[in-house]
Amino acid sequence: MLQLVFTKSALKDWEVLDSEVRRRLSAKLFKLLDEEAVRSRLTGHNGQLFKIKITSPQFRLVYRIDLGTKSLIILAVGPRGSIYEDI
Repeated sequence: MLQLVFTKSALKDWEVLDSEVRRRLSAKLFKLLDEEAVRSRLTGHNGQLFKIKITSPQFRLVYRIDLGTKSLIILAVGPRGSIYEDI
């Protein structure tokens, strides 16, 4: 099982999310803490970054996995239109 870790900027963004968006992202996020879970790779980052998406409203959560420390590290959280600028 992976440990969940937020970067400072991602934690700040997470805390200001609408409670419904946060609940929906959390539900998907906790399924990924299993090391064998299927993940959605983010294109253009050498296969090292992954995403969680919800479609209504369109929000994304971008993370990476560090198997050395057994951590799932949240890098960015936000609306689809601006999330990829933060990475």
